[in-house]
Formats: sequence, C-alpha cells, structure tokens
Amino acid sequence: MNYDFIKGYMNAPFKHDCYGPEAFDCYGLVWHINKHHNAREFPRFDDMRAQTSRINATIQGQVSTEDWEEKQQPTDFDLVVMRRAGEAYHVGVWFAVDGGRVLHSTPQGVLCNDLGALRRMGFQHITYYHYANN
Repeated sequence: MNYDFIKGYMNAPFKHDCYGPEAFDCYGLVWHINKHHNAREFPRFDDMRAQTSRINATIQGQVSTEDWEEKQQPTDFDLVVMRRAGEAYHVGVWFAVDGGRVLHSTPQGVLCNDLGALRRMGFQHITYYHYANN
C-alpha cells in the first residue's frame, strides 16, 4: 500500500466535532480517512461526548456491537481505541507502515505515532476494531 497520503494530514489542526478537511477531532479524522481513502463510511457522532460514550458503550457490550469487531492484529484503516483510567479516551486509525503506526488528531495537531509513543503519552490499554457494517 502507498502511504504517501498520510503526509498530507500531518499537523492538521484539532477542532472538536470536526470531520475535516480543514481540521479534525480524533474520531473525525478516523471517519474522514476511511471515507476518503478506504471507501468505508463509519457512523458519524457529531459531538465529542456522544463519540466517547458510544465507543465506551460498545466496548462494554452495552449497545449492539455487530458493527464493530475487536481484533487482536489490526489491519490498515482499523479503529484504534486508546484508554486512560479504563475508559476510552482517544481514537486513531491504524496503518502498517514502519512496523505499525496510528494516525490521530490531538490538540497539537494530527500526529502519526508508533505504539511505544502512544504508551508514553499515557495510553495504558490500546485495542483495535474493524468496522464490519459496510
């Protein structure tokens, strides 16, 4: 796979409830990347609290989970859920470039980090999900 398109997103600004292309929140970036580079449209959650609560509820089995499958080994474009203190705190999109990297939108802008860097950022538990609904 050609990963050159990732460079076009680096350092794009963070903005809550934004799905791009001018700025992104964390889920907005995952949604945008999948729609425009993977021809898959994830559900939209147009407010940050709804995104986080929906992801947490899905992980805890409180809502229908047939649309998201947890994976042990991620593949390109899978959702990466990063937790702090046991709750979903942040999401990104997985790419198998350079041993595996996560593209994610932070208050410092869009970053592309390996798992070690994410753990140094305080994400103790990282899980991967594949969207199976389309």
